[in-house]
Amino acid sequence: GQIAMFRMLIKTACFILANVYPTYCSFKAIKSRGSSDDTQWLTYWVVIQAVTIAETFFNIVTWLPLYYELKLLFVMWLVMPKFQGAAYIFETYVEPVLSMYEPAIDKAAGQALQGDMSGVKSLADDVAPSLDKAAAFLKTHGKEALDQAITAAAAQEAHNKLN
Repeated sequence: GQIAMFRMLIKTACFILANVYPTYCSFKAIKSRGSSDDTQWLTYWVVIQAVTIAETFFNIVTWLPLYYELKLLFVMWLVMPKFQGAAYIFETYVEPVLSMYEPAIDKAAGQALQGDMSGVKSLADDVAPSLDKAAAFLKTHGKEALDQAITAAAAQEAHNKLN
């Protein structure tokens, strides 16, 4: 009864905050003359879609208690410009991972646009083990250890580019 109603209210609020409000803000950003709000909202959309992909592949909703309550707080942190949550997640997690796979993604996307899906299958085969390892690492060692591993990998990549 009441718990189900509360849960539906939280899911609805989460949907509105994650989608409806940012859509309107993106509309306003497109109409504005500056580009900083464009970057802010593009960054948000990349991050929220990464979250959606993670939800789909790792089925987080089924194993994390109070998932929608936590997601609502997380989305608030992402959306509110004063916190710069989307920028932090993008710079710390999303950008390093996408940069690592960028050439393969570009190749697969180009092939897919030509009607050749073999590159997409190859990319999925290449990425799947890494996603499985990342999920297992996160469950075993926690967020802090994942943060440290990503920071170390980014530092190593920056060092390699300089040499």
